[in-house]
Amino acid sequence: MIKPIATAMLLLLAACSGSSDPNATADADTLPPANALPPPDIEEVPPSETELVGGSGERARPTDDWVGRWVGVEGLVLNVAARPDGDYDLAMTWSLDDSGTFVGRPDGDSIVFERGGETRRLRAGTGADTGLKWLADKRDCLYVEPGEGYCRD
Repeated sequence: MIKPIATAMLLLLAACSGSSDPNATADADTLPPANALPPPDIEEVPPSETELVGGSGERARPTDDWVGRWVGVEGLVLNVAARPDGDYDLAMTWSLDDSGTFVGRPDGDSIVFERGGETRRLRAGTGADTGLKWLADKRDCLYVEPGEGYCRD
């Protein structure tokens, strides 16, 4: 009883392979390379709530990690706060005489904002990127331009 079932299964497999010759081999073009690994089983995993922006279904942006207090030199400071609309409030003191709060818009791996009638860009970098020797050994910093930077300890 088993032999007729096995024979029927072999005939069915041969019919599905497109060849009636059980000894036929596949063309070299259809075979994977000898050193090829089988494709991994990839399961689509939905993002966790912590990866989403405000429950909107969008993935978190790199700039979301910048929320909080950043310190520069000689009393310079930057506070980044997330807004409900997905933008940021940037409260900053960027010189001994200048401070203000600006709305920043995420733009890839930076935040763009208007200050003094000019478009500025806040970027992640190192202390060396700030151009300030007092921050040169820091690794977790944000800067607008050389001479204006803020770091976390």
